[in-house]
Amino acid sequence: MSYQWHFNDTDIPGATSASCTVTNVQATNLGKYSVTITNVAGATNSAEASLEFGEVTAWGVANYLQTSVPPGATNVLGFRAGFQHSVALKADGSLLTWGGNDSGQTTIPPNLSNIVAVAAKRQITA
Repeated sequence: MSYQWHFNDTDIPGATSASCTVTNVQATNLGKYSVTITNVAGATNSAEASLEFGEVTAWGVANYLQTSVPPGATNVLGFRAGFQHSVALKADGSLLTWGGNDSGQTTIPPNLSNIVAVAAKRQITA
């Protein structure tokens, strides 16, 4: 038998063994993987398997809902926590926010898109 692994429908050079391992996963590795297996009787293609970053988990004091991670917290590339809120950057360039919003820190502007980095800080007022 012979094997050819694919990433987003493109052959992965040198990926011709019975298994395919992705190490040090980065955003550029996220996507759909499949394999074509060939023998003397013909060829068959596997179902696609998606590689995604896992869900975000939060812990700590929950008095401002900081541990109430919203649904859809998958494919997260970056994460920052403020004093009473958290911000997650998703692979599609969108944001998720949760926690305290007394200064608008979890309000995402409606037309914000293509975000590449996030930051959060503790808001101190006198």
